[in-house]
Order: sequence, then structure tokens, then C-alpha cells
Amino acid sequence: MAGGLMPGLASAQSVSITDLTEDPISVTVSDSLNPGDNKTFTADKTTPEKVTFSISVDGTGGGSGVAVMFEPDKKTVSDILEVNVTQKTRGLGIKYLDISGTFTSDGNPRGLDVSTLGLPEAMLTKVLQMGVVEDGSAQDIGARLIDTTTGGALAISNLKITAASEVPEPSSALACSGLLGMWALSRRFRSSSAVPGRAETAGGRTGGNSPE
Repeated sequence: MAGGLMPGLASAQSVSITDLTEDPISVTVSDSLNPGDNKTFTADKTTPEKVTFSISVDGTGGGSGVAVMFEPDKKTVSDILEVNVTQKTRGLGIKYLDISGTFTSDGNPRGLDVSTLGLPEAMLTKVLQMGVVEDGSAQDIGARLIDTTTGGALAISNLKITAASEVPEPSSALACSGLLGMWALSRRFRSSSAVPGRAETAGGRTGGNSPE
């Protein structure tokens, strides 16, 4: 049986994408009905920000879909999920879906260029409208997939796709370093003002001892 699925049973499968460290992105495929199908895909070291995966699930349908994740500013695209779903049939006429996907994460603060998707403007607008802001948790990005042919939701039966993407550290660290710099400058100023021979004398004059 293709994909190791048992006839007559609905599959309970998931795809969990993890991009929380500087290590290459990883994707864990889990199948509670067929544990032997469990596997992990890891991005190549030469392209640590892009990983491909595949999985088969019982069901009907097909199509291609795209979903995006945003940085906290809700404008910069940090991640893109692209999925292709192909309808197939195995023994006893049981239909299943052969699914392949690519998850791409941004490698610089400017984010990803969605124009490289080659989608018409109207379709790209729908994809962006369905985008989700990353928060570091396992978010249901599969529910955000837009069918690039129909413009509707790309529903994949019996499969849940989640992505946990790293949220950039807040600018508080920069603010803290700035405060430390001001504190150091203040100490330097106070130290220079206390150099012997610069303080005022009781008579109001500055310099060394009175010539008297």
C-alpha cells in the first residue's frame, strides 16, 4: 500500500515545521496510525533557510497552495510555505493525496520577496491577507494556504501543517546598550571634573594653592 496507509482508516497525520534557532530548518512528519512513516526532513547546510518535505494521506482533492508568515511588524514576510497536492489511487481503488512542500525562511531583516512566487497581483493579495504573524509557537499555517488556481482555501483532508518560526528579539537590547553607553559617558565626565587642580578653592578661584 502506497504511503503505508491502511484501507478504510482515516489518517491522523501532521507536519511540524521548526525554525526557532540558527540551525537548519527541520520538518517532522508524524503518523499516529502508521508510526513507521514518521520521519524528519532537515534543510541542507548550504541552504539552511529552505527545506522540502513529502507525505501521503488518505483523501481526495488536489491543487497548489501558498501561505505566508509575517514578522511582528505585520508587513515583512518572514516565511513562505508552498504545497503541491496530487490525487492518486492505490490498491482496491482507495484514493489518497501525494503532498510535497517547501518551507522558506528569511535570511535577512528585509524579509522575503513574494514577487518571486510569480503570482498575479490579485492572487498575491489574497495570500498576504491570509498571512499570520509569527509568535514563536506552533501555528496552523496549513489553514492559511490559498489555492493559487481558484483563490480559495486549499483544504487538505486528514493533515495539519504547523510552523514554529523564530520571533526577532525586541529592540530593548539596543536600548539597553544605549543606556549603558550614556552611563559610561556620565562616569567619565564626573571623573574628569574631579581631577586635582581643577576644583574650585574656598576663595572661589580655580587652580593650585593661593600665592599668599
